[in-house]
Amino acid sequence: MKVKNLLLAGLAVAAMTACSNNDIDEIVDNGVQTPTEEASMKLYFNFANQTRANGDDSGDKVDGEEVEWNVSQSSITVVLQYANGGKKLVYDNLTPVTETADGSKKYTTTPFIVDAGNDVTVYAFINPNNLNIDANVDPATLTLTNALTLPSTGLDYLIGSQDVAGIATPNKFMMSGKTVVNITAGSTTNKAEISVDRVAAKLDEKTQKAPFTIDAKGVTYTDKDNKPAAVKIQLLSHSYSNLSNNTFALNETREKSYFNNETGATNYLQAYSEQGSYPLDTYYKWLTKKADANNEITYCLENYGNGNPTKVHYKGQVYIGENAIESDFYIRTVQNPEAYYIFKDLAEMKAYYNDAAINAITAETSREDLANLGIKKYDGGICYYEATINTFVPDKAASILRNNWYKLNVSKIKEIGTPTPALDPEDKTTKLVVETTINPWTIQVNDFEL
Repeated sequence: MKVKNLLLAGLAVAAMTACSNNDIDEIVDNGVQTPTEEASMKLYFNFANQTRANGDDSGDKVDGEEVEWNVSQSSITVVLQYANGGKKLVYDNLTPVTETADGSKKYTTTPFIVDAGNDVTVYAFINPNNLNIDANVDPATLTLTNALTLPSTGLDYLIGSQDVAGIATPNKFMMSGKTVVNITAGSTTNKAEISVDRVAAKLDEKTQKAPFTIDAKGVTYTDKDNKPAAVKIQLLSHSYSNLSNNTFALNETREKSYFNNETGATNYLQAYSEQGSYPLDTYYKWLTKKADANNEITYCLENYGNGNPTKVHYKGQVYIGENAIESDFYIRTVQNPEAYYIFKDLAEMKAYYNDAAINAITAETSREDLANLGIKKYDGGICYYEATINTFVPDKAASILRNNWYKLNVSKIKEIGTPTPALDPEDKTTKLVVETTINPWTIQVNDFEL
């Protein structure tokens, strides 16, 4: 993924005659590379100020928060892989240097000694806290260790703990990239560029807190008096399914989703509940915006491929007019699939129909038996929705891609959702519209209609 003016890393290579430098942390030689003339290499990482897009449209490029790109004093591991298979490993820290005239921010390593050679692949891993990198490593297949802890709020996802840094720790985001250079010994200056991506992606749920009125083109509801019911839905919280707990360390090294690989990752938060499975509310870990916040950030790993796409789930409170329904309520859909009857409780429904089969219904009647009568029961006035998160990339089947910022927003609601967090067996239509914007951070906008 090409990231313009974000996390651009300029790699200046200055070749010298044989020399030494005591400032580098460590150089490891696995003994395969045949000794040649030495050269001095120095990495420059250039982070430009955001002056372009506002991040409201898919494909916009934005910097994000400073804690997401600042790498001052971050550790870096460099793997040089020579054409004959030899490797060198270099460990160092990144140091800020004076800002340039245009305000861009630069970071650099200290010079380090390498062997000259052609077609040398240079791999850079910034803040590689979850990686096991040694002289035997194959960078192309290097994977992260499992994600660290389940979140109590979105921001805790992958940020690590007090003792162990995660890949989305503030000011220490893990980033990676590679390039191929020719390193020439002597006084010739060698230059190359290497682009690095954050390993994490960013989910930004931005839906309004105020209740939604059912869309004018959506389902209409009739009450016990055969009058229109002014149904509204307030989305209380959200969650995600099919989030991966593992990924490749480098971008674009996988031919298919690591999540879909039989030896790959498992689900973070929870797995997707199949249609008709009737999961309990407690199966899901729900994320709720703080009282003074308009959005909720969750960092995650990529899900490349669409066999098991990442889903966003919503939990909603049903209102009639300005009053929330706090008891178990019922909907009957047999007369007209676009004009449902809504009853605030079981007694109200029984009184309306005065039918033997409906009079036999109790609070314990199964959802399957209710479905045979065209009835749905909603516990405690709560309903649920789901939508698929997509990345709009030509010729790729992708749900979540690294270094992308997914802005999720419900734009309209067409009807009351499902009684449980899974789709009902007969559900075929989308009940909500979610707009998704992605930012490189690249913005992906997902607008959802529910």
